[in-house]
Amino acid sequence: MESSLVFIIWLRALLPLLIVAIAFYALIIKPLEKHRHARRFSETLCPGMRVVTHDGRAGVVVIVLQATVIIAFDDGTKVEVLKQQLRGQV
Repeated sequence: MESSLVFIIWLRALLPLLIVAIAFYALIIKPLEKHRHARRFSETLCPGMRVVTHDGRAGVVVIVLQATVIIAFDDGTKVEVLKQQLRGQV
């Protein structure tokens, strides 16, 4: 009986610390990982890669510039898009 009471007291003492740790991870660490992944993706873009834009259109990278890429879509149009607007590879 006494050991369960001690456990409850420790749990009540550590619960706020656990909540702060989870909030720190969700608000600080996770967004940084997403940012690193997006930066790595934009640095590895090369002509010929099939990519998807944020609006869901899929196309092929034709030219990679410093901050933008030119994408050719299936209907023959070519559009210059910011690298930040790309969601990922197909």
